[in-house]
Amino acid sequence: MKNSASKIRAVWILPAILTLFAFLPLDLNAANTLKASTDVKTVLAGGDANITINASDSKDYPVNHLQITFTVISGGGSVKPELVFTNLAGVARAVFTTGESAGENIIKIESMPAIPVQLSIEGTEPPPSEFSVSVDQKSFYPGTTGTITVNVRSAGNKPCSNVPVTLSSAKLFVLEHTVGKTDAEGNFRTVLTAGTAARTGEVNIKAGGLPPQTIEPVISPLPVTSFTATAGTYALFTKESTLIKAELLDSEKKPVSGIK
Repeated sequence: MKNSASKIRAVWILPAILTLFAFLPLDLNAANTLKASTDVKTVLAGGDANITINASDSKDYPVNHLQITFTVISGGGSVKPELVFTNLAGVARAVFTTGESAGENIIKIESMPAIPVQLSIEGTEPPPSEFSVSVDQKSFYPGTTGTITVNVRSAGNKPCSNVPVTLSSAKLFVLEHTVGKTDAEGNFRTVLTAGTAARTGEVNIKAGGLPPQTIEPVISPLPVTSFTATAGTYALFTKESTLIKAELLDSEKKPVSGIK
């Protein structure tokens, strides 16, 4: 009877012991080794990369239920979950979201007493999807200047830097810079100088590989600032006539023609 009871206890106790050890590292005294990898080396800034960690002991056996922590060293991203544990195969997984700005993202992965490892993921600029053109004034007087701003954005409405921009114009306008690249805010600016002819001109703009755009600034005549009228004679008899001469001058004291 005693032997039967002992056998019954052994049947219940042995699986319990095996279950307990299944959740413990196989070698508690061994130095663990961590290996980390990602499914991508580059990702759009603000995008996700999947991280896989493999933990093994000194005999290269997988280590189960090992606590893994993450620290973002550079790039400004984040890891979720922040704390993970390895499974029976010695594997743990997490998702790293890169920083919003393009550049290198470095993550440190730790689990005492193993030597920490690092992963590097490059966040790249999203490609430009559209650009807008604005001028600080709609019309110009001859010889005056204004500023053209070209703004390039991505599909997520984020500014795109280092995008090549090209501008061209007919003789009506002179551009300070005809080529350049957008800055960190996605902007490229140049000064526009109006010519002497009063009419509508064209400025053609290209940004990266996006469809080109054309703006049509207007050059208006200088404003009339002086008006004088003189008569040939001021003393007239009934039914006599005289010649009246009118003179209009612009802001540069030049005669203005074509005014009724």
